[in-house]
Parts: sequence; structure tokens; C-alpha cells
Amino acid sequence: MKFYVAELQNVHAYAQAERIEAKSLTSAMRVATRNQCFYGTALKVGDAVDSRGFIKHSLAVKVDGKWHKYQHDSDNYY
Repeated sequence: MKFYVAELQNVHAYAQAERIEAKSLTSAMRVATRNQCFYGTALKVGDAVDSRGFIKHSLAVKVDGKWHKYQHDSDNYY
């Protein structure tokens, strides 16, 4: 499956996402954690990007070292 990962200053920021291949959302979250460059940044994993390369549909976000999965019925976790 394809997922998109972005490392952000905070969960509300925007940055172009990088495409990765992973078998599941859990695997994508592990890859994102391993590829995190900076301490204290937020990670966001999604399944689609818009025309500018920003994550369109967020599936999970990592803030303060903990992953939070989004509810399917609501995309407004934060």
C-alpha cells in the first residue's frame, strides 16, 4: 500500500509529503518514526495528497512521542 509521510513543526503546519510503501498503517508509522530527522517535530501519515503535495486525508499523527490514530468518522483530532 502507499502512504504519505510529512514531518512538521507542529500538527497544524503544512509540508510536502514523501511517498512510502508499507504493508499497513502500523508499518508506515514505524517507517515515519525511523526517518524522523528532528527532535520535537510532529509526524503525519496519510493516504492521499492534494495537487500541491500536502497530505489530504490524515490517518495518524505523532505528537510528543505518541501516535494518535484518527477516527474514520471525524478528521478533526486536533
